Amino acid sequence: MKVTRADVARRAQTSPAVVSYVINGGPRSVAPATRARVEAAIRDLGYRPNRVAQALRRTRSGFLGLLMPDGGNPFFAELANAIEAEAARRGKLLFLLHSDGGEEGERLAAMGDVRAEGVLWVPHHESPSTASTLANSPCPVVVLDRVPADAAAGYDSIAVDHYQGARLATSHLVEHGYRQVSCLSGPSETIVGRDRTAGWRQALADHGITEGVWDVPADFTPEGGRAAGNKLLDRLTFPAAVFVASDRQALGLLRAVRDRELDVPRDVAIVSFDGTDVSAYITPPLSTMRQPLPALAAGALTLLEERIRDPYRPARYIALPAEPVFRTSCGCGQL
Repeated sequence: MKVTRADVARRAQTSPAVVSYVINGGPRSVAPATRARVEAAIRDLGYRPNRVAQALRRTRSGFLGLLMPDGGNPFFAELANAIEAEAARRGKLLFLLHSDGGEEGERLAAMGDVRAEGVLWVPHHESPSTASTLANSPCPVVVLDRVPADAAAGYDSIAVDHYQGARLATSHLVEHGYRQVSCLSGPSETIVGRDRTAGWRQALADHGITEGVWDVPADFTPEGGRAAGNKLLDRLTFPAAVFVASDRQALGLLRAVRDRELDVPRDVAIVSFDGTDVSAYITPPLSTMRQPLPALAAGALTLLEERIRDPYRPARYIALPAEPVFRTSCGCGQL
């Protein structure tokens, strides 16, 4: 049976209003002895205040929204967990909504309906409507991870430097002695896909590699990685190396390699991107450029808090470096 505020009041021999004053810190003061009785009753009965109802009664709701694509993608799940943990540390409640891209404007409007103080938004993909969607948002918005150019120009945003991360990953494979470093790239309609592919190309140019490499695009899924991986393996001369634009695609490539009874890293060396938890537990452990999720979460929430306090300050863009985690799949740690 759920414990109510009235139950706490009866145990503490006071009124429900006084219990509210203790829980909410006002608006009226409570005598120390009475406060002690109420706090003891709350502990004894295991009462948990309804924070949603409390928030709705305040001028500031304490709610923040998080709108992102594909809840089945492990990277987005881990990012959401990091944001939720950081929001809780700051005393905020988080509403999470997913979008397949077609109704992002409606989802942002819904955040206003529930009186969200602000929204963290990972766009599904870049489109001409991004800027107008932001302009029509009923509450402050910070764009993160997938930051289109039109958003970065006029709105608070934060992302990992996908270009430099891909460039570093590709250079690492070249430093292992490979001159054939191909790319299993991401969808070109996403800024993430384009930036990571551009970083791969720049690293090849840095090392004077102009031929014998391939760029095969795929969706950010294991299925996409496997299908594109088979196309890529048909073209490669072994041993070879591949920069893969995401850990999920790398899972598919690993399957394609095994289907041909090839070995990683002996025949195909691999470095991917994102640093999801699964990358450490597959065989072989996956070398990857890890996105610093706690720093992304903290930076995004700081930007949002600053925007809520000062709606007219200039927009800020924060770029964070990806963190290299080199394991067995690229040849590191091999005897």
